Amino acid sequence: MYYDGLLHPDFPSGQIDYFLSRKETTSIQLVLNPSHCSDMLKNKILLYRYLEAAQLPHPKVFAIFDKTTAGVSSCNRMLQSRQDWIDYIRTELPNDFIIKPAYGAKGMGVKHIQKHGNGLMDGKEAVDFSWLYDYMKSYPDSPAYIIQQRIINHPAIVEFTEKQALQTVRIITYVNKRCEPDILYAAIKFVCGKNTTDHYLWGRSGNVFSFIDVQHGQVKPAYSTSDAGKPAEPQTMHPETQRRFDELNLPFWQETVQLARCAAMLFLPVRCIGWDIAITEAGPSIVEGNIWWDPYNRLAYKQRIVDDLGCDPFQIRLSQKRRPNVSDFT
Repeated sequence: MYYDGLLHPDFPSGQIDYFLSRKETTSIQLVLNPSHCSDMLKNKILLYRYLEAAQLPHPKVFAIFDKTTAGVSSCNRMLQSRQDWIDYIRTELPNDFIIKPAYGAKGMGVKHIQKHGNGLMDGKEAVDFSWLYDYMKSYPDSPAYIIQQRIINHPAIVEFTEKQALQTVRIITYVNKRCEPDILYAAIKFVCGKNTTDHYLWGRSGNVFSFIDVQHGQVKPAYSTSDAGKPAEPQTMHPETQRRFDELNLPFWQETVQLARCAAMLFLPVRCIGWDIAITEAGPSIVEGNIWWDPYNRLAYKQRIVDDLGCDPFQIRLSQKRRPNVSDFT
């Protein structure tokens, strides 16, 4: 509420109904998404395996690291000991790659690693090959890590933002009661400052996000958090490059929307997913899928779900202690 400016006295009271709380959003998601299917998306190892089996474009996975048992390379070679991993990192990984916790959110634990001389570069810090093994082994918030391909945005996005860090499109898909994949909204997250990931973090990161015209792929004015919890005002120009957002029409936009719709159907019975999709020079590529995505406010997308279901999932969960059954919506 603070970072969206809802607590500031200047916030227009008539706009409060456009905003959804995390609790209300979760209530909607629990009605639409079976909790027992959450690992298909929360566990990035399973997610990428599923994307690979479905032949959907995604960053190539070079290896899977597990803290408690043997890991495996992309060619299914077992990596069991510390020395196995050090040798693999030194001789088989490319010069540029990404490591990412199998369970993680908000970009925590994600690193861009480069080979340099007889070791690695973690940002601007030179480390030896063994450091990477020790870092993944000691990382406290995930039992496993993924080592994967670093992908780069399409040159049009790189030129617009003057950033090499990956900036992804967030597309929320909703499979309606007619079993059609609908798009609730789309937004793009722009990296600002010295950030290495595009996560918005309710504006605390310093990055900005812009909604996208779903039909045409044109970027709309951006939002970022203002000082002292003031209501955010739309920005017409990128805060660093001073280019107008409405001059950016995203490349491969129809292919990006089609990829999101296709993925939505393949991940049923999960019905509402927040996809992070990178638009690259080769086309769109799925980076992540989020089953418990954060509410992106300022769009009245909730009403489209309520109209389709014929009821308000949040009100049902308030009035019932049990989880709603399918019969509640038929």
